[in-house]
Amino acid sequence: MKRTPWVNNEYEYTTAGQRRQATSAGRVAVIGVLVAAVLLVAWVVSAFLGGGDTEGGAATGQPAVAGEPALPEQDPRGQRTREDADWLTGAPAGLVWHSVGGLALPFGSADGPRDIDAEAGTAKGYSQTPQGAALAAYQIGSRIALGPSAALAAVVDEQTVFDAAASADVKANRGDPEPAALDGTSHPSAFKVLAFLPSQATVQYAMPNPMNGSYNSYQFTVVWVDGDWKLVAPNDTASAKALPSIDGFTPF
Repeated sequence: MKRTPWVNNEYEYTTAGQRRQATSAGRVAVIGVLVAAVLLVAWVVSAFLGGGDTEGGAATGQPAVAGEPALPEQDPRGQRTREDADWLTGAPAGLVWHSVGGLALPFGSADGPRDIDAEAGTAKGYSQTPQGAALAAYQIGSRIALGPSAALAAVVDEQTVFDAAASADVKANRGDPEPAALDGTSHPSAFKVLAFLPSQATVQYAMPNPMNGSYNSYQFTVVWVDGDWKLVAPNDTASAKALPSIDGFTPF
């Protein structure tokens, strides 16, 4: 893919290799007192509930279940660069899915998270790459929607750029996760980086629907703030959309 020049962070890469003007990450509007909470919960819960009726474990915030794959050792040498042909389309190196309180979350060996605080319920330290953005958006969004209630405030306060009203709404109205959503195994089959800037990225996820063999897609935006990716309050583009296939997506 031909490299697109960076000009004051004004332009973004797209999966078509084209240049287009980026929008400001701070212009995402949250309409209504419950929009942020409802969209996040609807995204993960509706997707995971389609994955089966297995009863999940308690949401403790600790890595669960004997026999879980070990978290990968971090080696940033595995990170992709803009010169790599699969800069936008490559999967995170050394990826494992690890159950945290019954919630399956992705951990990479090169792109993070590097700083995992099981007590606080946060996972931080992602690479400033498309792969790091894909890991961060899913980790943060999932922990907000289905993570331990005791960790919710820390994740929202430290790993999002929600405004004060949206933060308060999520904390007050999320409620307790549905036990059926915490089976420790359900997660997206693939992802697609829709757009990428060093300061902002939008990632789409494809969740399999076992009822009919199709997929549901969800997309989220993260911004690079204080040396890490943070989640932007979702708007209506985050809502579920049906996908007939995952052609063009990168398998996890």
